[in-house]
Amino acid sequence: MIVWVDHWSPLQGPLLRMNSGATLGGHTEPMKSDASRARSTRCLIAIGLVGTLSGCVASASDLARDKVADSAAAVSDRLQTLFAESPSVSDISAEELSEIGFDLRELRRDELLELGEIRTAVYDLESRGPSVEVGMIVAERAQTGGGWSYDDARLYTCVLYRGQLGEATEVDAESAQCPDEIVENLYLIRSGEFIPFDRL
Repeated sequence: MIVWVDHWSPLQGPLLRMNSGATLGGHTEPMKSDASRARSTRCLIAIGLVGTLSGCVASASDLARDKVADSAAAVSDRLQTLFAESPSVSDISAEELSEIGFDLRELRRDELLELGEIRTAVYDLESRGPSVEVGMIVAERAQTGGGWSYDDARLYTCVLYRGQLGEATEVDAESAQCPDEIVENLYLIRSGEFIPFDRL
C-alpha cells in the first residue's frame, strides 16, 4: 500500500493520508505533479510486509536544484516579454536588463569579488539583426535541517537564451559554458556546484 506523509511529528509520528490517484494493476498510484514540488513538499513511502514505515526528506541539493530550475524558467518568461517590447538591443535599457539579472559585462575581477549572493546575472548580450542571445548565470541556495542535521547546498547553471526582437515568440534556452573569470570570482558561484541546464 502506498501513502503520503503530509507531516512528521516527533510526538505523534507521521500523519498519513491515502492517495486519491488512479489505480493501476491493483496499486494506488500518486497523482502526477511537478517534480520539484513533489520533492520539496511530500515524500512517497511504502509500508512493507513487516509493517515497518520508512520515509525520506528532500535534501538541500534537491531543493537548490528545483529553485535553479524555477528561476531559469522565470528568466525565460521575463526575457520573452522584454524581447517582444524591444525592436533592437539599443532599446533595452540598463534598468530593464537589471530586472532580468545583474549586469556583469563591464565588471573587473576586483568588482566581482565584492559582489554578494547574486541569484541571476547577465554575462553576455549579442544581437544579429532581429535575433538576440543572452548569456545568463542562475544560482540558488537551499538549507535544510538544523544542528547536526544541517545541510547547505549552492548550485548554479549557465544558460544561453535566444529570441527574436520585436516579436512575441518563445525564447529558446540551452546549456552554456560559464565564463572562467565569473566562476572563479563571483561569490555564490565559486563556492557552489555547477549543474548543466539540461539536467534540471
